[in-house]
Amino acid sequence: MMNRDDDTSDLNQYQRTLYLTKNGNAHAGDHENACLSQSVTASSCLAQLAAAYIVPGALSESEDNLLFATGSIRSTLTSHSLSLVQTLRVSIPHTTVKQLLAREEVCTSSAFGKQTQYTFGVGVLFLLPGKNTVLFDSFELVENARAQAVIQKTVSYSIAKHVSFFTELVAPDPRIRLVSVEYLVEAGHSLQNISASVNGLLVSAAECELASARILALQDPTCLQDRPICQMTVYESADSSAGYSWVTYTMPIPAAIEAGGAPSLLESTSYTIQESTSWPPWGYY
Repeated sequence: MMNRDDDTSDLNQYQRTLYLTKNGNAHAGDHENACLSQSVTASSCLAQLAAAYIVPGALSESEDNLLFATGSIRSTLTSHSLSLVQTLRVSIPHTTVKQLLAREEVCTSSAFGKQTQYTFGVGVLFLLPGKNTVLFDSFELVENARAQAVIQKTVSYSIAKHVSFFTELVAPDPRIRLVSVEYLVEAGHSLQNISASVNGLLVSAAECELASARILALQDPTCLQDRPICQMTVYESADSSAGYSWVTYTMPIPAAIEAGGAPSLLESTSYTIQESTSWPPWGYY
């Protein structure tokens, strides 16, 4: 995840809060999160977050709230030299998942007998009044009658070590509103495709073509004309020994979403393959 930029810039000046579901009380994307309301204040957002979810103690409006330092849930944050990228590691015992975080669902399989699924989620709130953003991952802990257990992950950014995102508005033509996502793909994997929606609205091929045509109509080669719209652009890491690759994806914000309206909630679904096998290392992403 990304740390904040320096204080002299207005980029990324948010406060981050780690939170987990309480008895599986959120679904994919966590659309119902009260902090996504455009009118919610910072104090009200954090108060409602603390009441509805599991959070790391008392929450501060002026500092990050990322570290669970006591209890069964633990988290650590590691910075990297000469980089804004940070690594947030969260450790949760299975018993805590079952008793505190997840909702329980039971089904019967002819192959595996009775299977119990515990569904829970982990999210990070980026707090910036009027522009709050949530990144939320869902997990399923599945146990069967043969004392086997597996974790399944349903997540937009499942194969990315680092993801950043930003929006752009073109001054000469305010109809051109873009959102870009940048992935750092792990070594040994390749990204096959990306599908995305903004506030639940899928971005259509027609909207992609219209945005591209409007950018060309600007007749300014310095204004986004080197940015493919709705196409993946892959860049190999400068550190060849690391094997990472960067993938960027830019798409228009659907016209149905009014400028200055509700905060944009971006959901992107990525499909990757493990290059040595041509199959995903896990069943679903």
